[in-house]
Amino acid sequence: MEKEFRIGGEFDLTWEHYLSKPTSQEPLPYINNDHYLFVDTGRSALLLALLRIRSLGGKAEAWLPVYCCESVILPFRQLGFELHFYSTGEDLQSPSYLPEKLDGQTFLFINYFGIKNEGIINWLNDINGRDSCFIIEDNVQAGFSNNVGNTGDFVIYSYRKVLPQPDGAVLAYRGEPASFVLEEPCEEFISSKVMGKLIRAANGDAHSFLPLLNEAESIIDDRIIPRQMSAFSRYLFNRTNFKGIKEKRRENWLYIKDLMEQECGKIGSFSQLFDNLSEDEVPLGFPIQIHRNRDELRNYLITQNVFCPIHWPIADERLELEVGKADNKLSSMLLTIPIDQRVSKRDIEYCVDRLAQFLRRSI
Repeated sequence: MEKEFRIGGEFDLTWEHYLSKPTSQEPLPYINNDHYLFVDTGRSALLLALLRIRSLGGKAEAWLPVYCCESVILPFRQLGFELHFYSTGEDLQSPSYLPEKLDGQTFLFINYFGIKNEGIINWLNDINGRDSCFIIEDNVQAGFSNNVGNTGDFVIYSYRKVLPQPDGAVLAYRGEPASFVLEEPCEEFISSKVMGKLIRAANGDAHSFLPLLNEAESIIDDRIIPRQMSAFSRYLFNRTNFKGIKEKRRENWLYIKDLMEQECGKIGSFSQLFDNLSEDEVPLGFPIQIHRNRDELRNYLITQNVFCPIHWPIADERLELEVGKADNKLSSMLLTIPIDQRVSKRDIEYCVDRLAQFLRRSI
């Protein structure tokens, strides 16, 4: 039976992943911190970082970007942190509403879509109290980029949404080695994820695999319990061709950028979020701003078997903040076109053709 045509969405699990040979390269050559620890999810890594910060005398007070995933906020809420928010602007590189100084507080920033957050990093280099605060660098979207991870005292990586493995994240940190308590992997979560991925890979109906994948996510959406990375995921992780993944993602980003300019540039109704990709940057996807009918476009692409995530819907409590007007506007327009290691040039041509068709009808 011919495999169903899908672009984007959850990563499948196939026999090829099991039969791959272990990679000879060091899996994490780009982590520059003194120590790192494998855990199950990015939110677990973040919770452990916050626990370590509190044990070092840090205040239960933190600054976060308005534009972030809800799972970033969960660990802070769970530990009772007082939260302040700042803006990263409509281009994610123009920060504002930043604190005048940091004194014992935690400051988190994100390298969005695999792109180094130059605006925040430059600000951090000049901030008063840099030595008396704690910086968390969120590299969940930049896990393959080589020019990030050098600023944070703690750096968060997560691989379960960019690789086929069901779980897996990394907490990297500087300073003295710390002792962390990790529970055993959650068998229910791993099993639901693996079954969903296998059924999807076997051309299963969405009604068969989506409930399993959603059930797995619901298991970890309540209270965060830091766990070990599963042996199953570690097996797959050690067989991952990181060099090939980086090359493919960069190649796809450059190809779709040129094709979008050729096929859609004169149509209007959209704009690219980023114009350039440095040599050390590996993109998460190809984010575009749709100036009208974003949700209608996304639903249309789903009918064409193109699955574009939205990064991110912003919760109501942040929508009401004066500081977040630019961030909320960006969130309402942004759509991420898949250009990951599974995507071929033919897939990209198909995506751009469908995008152009929709945009022409929307003029």
